Amino acid sequence: GAGAAPKASADAEVDMATPSPESTFQRANLLFLEMSPDNSNDYCPSPLRKGNFDLLTLLTTQESIHRILNSADAAARAPAEVTYLGNFYSQRVGTHFTGSQWYGRADDFLEQLLLAGPTRVQVQDEHTAMVDPLRIVEMILEEREQVADDWLHEVTRVPESHMAIKRIQLNMLMGIGENEVNTAFE
Repeated sequence: GAGAAPKASADAEVDMATPSPESTFQRANLLFLEMSPDNSNDYCPSPLRKGNFDLLTLLTTQESIHRILNSADAAARAPAEVTYLGNFYSQRVGTHFTGSQWYGRADDFLEQLLLAGPTRVQVQDEHTAMVDPLRIVEMILEEREQVADDWLHEVTRVPESHMAIKRIQLNMLMGIGENEVNTAFE
């Protein structure tokens, strides 16, 4: 009918139109990452910090999307959402996740997904399902939280892995060979 929602197949293109400025979301001002009212040099924010924070946000968002797309569990629970996300992501990977980018590309991706209207997606030959992009954003943000926790756990283990490297460096500085180190600890 005239009021029916458009039907999208699994390989159909998702609307790539950029939302109008009136419909975009207000974003937090991250200027505090660049400037500091404190004149001391201890832990002063810098443009590098802002860039690192933005890159980390972009990478955690991309990793969370990859985990959802590669998850058999997600594909079984929400096949229409995974299909839609795969199409949406593949159309934007070059403009949002590859190469030199402006700040906020992860937010831009999520915003475009939030502004996309609900649509039907064909997941099997005869089966179509309604997809709510809001649910997909929720899945991405939940997975992004898990990615951040996983990466935080890995980062806390860095001093352990660097201990062996520092021991080798110290031994080289002291002129101790590998055989001498092994016998000294026995």
